[in-house]
Amino acid sequence: MVKLIDINDTQFDALVLQAVKPVLLMVTSPECIICKTMTERLREVSDEVGPKMLFLSLDINQNRKWQDYQVRVIPTLLYFKAGSLTARQDNFPDAEEIRGQIGRLTQTT
Repeated sequence: MVKLIDINDTQFDALVLQAVKPVLLMVTSPECIICKTMTERLREVSDEVGPKMLFLSLDINQNRKWQDYQVRVIPTLLYFKAGSLTARQDNFPDAEEIRGQIGRLTQTT
């Protein structure tokens, strides 16, 4: 099972914007019950994707980088590829919607 890796503001550029692989970043809070459910959903999906993608987590209570991406609700899923934000999901997507977004991000052209 792939684990969400907790990152902080100082790691953001290196781990998100300079990542070689596509990145799914969940903006979250430890107190958020819905975020815990989303974490389980991401673990399920990440098992299927394997090493094609990085799964990261950013705590809004300890960091401010999320403000650069106009995050208004948690959890919010931000998808990055080649240093650019390519998509976002802030509507509590189901596993199939997440799979679809990951598929679009990881497909080769």
